[in-house]
Amino acid sequence: MTPLTQLSLIRPEEVAKILGCSVVYIYKLAQRGELPSYAFGRSVRFHPHEVSDFIKSHRRKDAE
Repeated sequence: MTPLTQLSLIRPEEVAKILGCSVVYIYKLAQRGELPSYAFGRSVRFHPHEVSDFIKSHRRKDAE
């Protein structure tokens, strides 16, 4: 198990920058459950590994 000091969650703005899309779209993905997220009150955060998995899962088949 990873110690809490090594756990770094990222903000929706950072995810939007990584994916090259809007922050609103990131919130929609999270709300629909397509992109795993963590809610702390009104704050939403994402785990970098889950963002990476999301990217990998959306790889186009014809891009191989």
